Amino acid sequence: MAVWQLLAAAALAGPPAGPANPALIRTVSTGGAFVLEKVLLPERPNIVVFYRDDSEPDRAVVANLEERTKRSGRVGLRLVRLRDLEGPAAQTYGITRTPTLMVLDRFGNLLKRTTEIAEIDEPVRKAMQMARIKWVNETDPEAATAYRMVGGGRRPVAGILKTMSLRPELLEGINRVAGMAHFTDGALPRRTKEMIATYVSAINHCKF
Repeated sequence: MAVWQLLAAAALAGPPAGPANPALIRTVSTGGAFVLEKVLLPERPNIVVFYRDDSEPDRAVVANLEERTKRSGRVGLRLVRLRDLEGPAAQTYGITRTPTLMVLDRFGNLLKRTTEIAEIDEPVRKAMQMARIKWVNETDPEAATAYRMVGGGRRPVAGILKTMSLRPELLEGINRVAGMAHFTDGALPRRTKEMIATYVSAINHCKF
């Protein structure tokens, strides 16, 4: 069983899934022009497969992915059925071999493009672990602004801080208040607070 199938059955899954949602699997083109961003399943990772219907190996890959998608219920599968490699769909997306598989995260960012089905498990797992709250990653051009008080994206940022990255002014305000609470004397002296914080971080294996 693939890693992403195991993740789908984990605690985040909640109650057991019922029948597969038909929208999870769609044929979005039979070789004609289409806009990828407009056919993806919203708010989910997506696998897009360009394949030849007259190719038995291609059909086997599609059947495998359809079964896995129905079983997980958490990944969109978008199928592009090609007659040849000269049509608009193949030309637009630079398809020179089939099957070509693309893995996109819930925001439509391309994580992997490959012709080997075995290579999609890790990017799908990564996409499924992506936070449901939209935030600015350290590699994003906006990181320098969003995280200007915490390294500007040059070092890892804790997820709890990333949840406020779309409102840098709030993030900065909370950081100032937290700094006052943690690093000034109060009911406990600063030294005691720092010792407690160090101990808790060690217990939690915190890397920040």
